[in-house]
Amino acid sequence: MNILIIDDDRLVLKSLEKKLLEEGHLVSLAENSIAALQQLEHKAIDLVISDIMMPNMSGLDLLSLLKKFYYSRTPIIIMSSLKNAELVESSLGLGAYCFLSKPIDMAELMIAIEKSKELVLED
Repeated sequence: MNILIIDDDRLVLKSLEKKLLEEGHLVSLAENSIAALQQLEHKAIDLVISDIMMPNMSGLDLLSLLKKFYYSRTPIIIMSSLKNAELVESSLGLGAYCFLSKPIDMAELMIAIEKSKELVLED
């Protein structure tokens, strides 16, 4: 799978990139939503993993934009260190495939990625 990871925390980006590369995925990184949109214009992406709290545009704003105008069928995993029921509901209501709490449990992430493949294959 070609996966785009969006997070303004470079350590999170690099740790997720390392794990996903080990699992055989193609990985692109973006440190904010604007950089992510620029990459999405030029690359075919199968899955997006995005943080919520970022400069310029929040992950929820990006999720809404992608689902409305660009990648309506692409699974998007939202991750955040802020976990409350309202935030999870907002994410899922805007079309997120799933919500993962930080720090990311890599086994949980791998399960979510595997399950998201079913959505990609349906397209």
